[in-house]
Amino acid sequence: MADWHPVLAAVEHEPGHWILTAQTGPYAVVEIIRNCNETGYRASTYVEPRRVVGYRLTLKSACEIAHRAWIRRHGPDPGENQYPQHLRQHCPPAAGES
Repeated sequence: MADWHPVLAAVEHEPGHWILTAQTGPYAVVEIIRNCNETGYRASTYVEPRRVVGYRLTLKSACEIAHRAWIRRHGPDPGENQYPQHLRQHCPPAAGES
């Protein structure tokens, strides 16, 4: 089986604005955010009103938490082991995650 990561579902529709899309349609938004000298990414649900899923320092980890939030809405969370080890990044749980 080929390796897959949620960042592959992200399409940059405008600079700094990615929409994660599945066969059923868009499901999450990741936006680049800048605060003074820091740069990060905010992951949100696609459906209005958007709900912030969390903040991360890399696009890859922001896409991962957005995707996991979407999966959790459909059933039990399979956990971080669903991705091959070389594609996983250590990212602590977002606020409100266990």
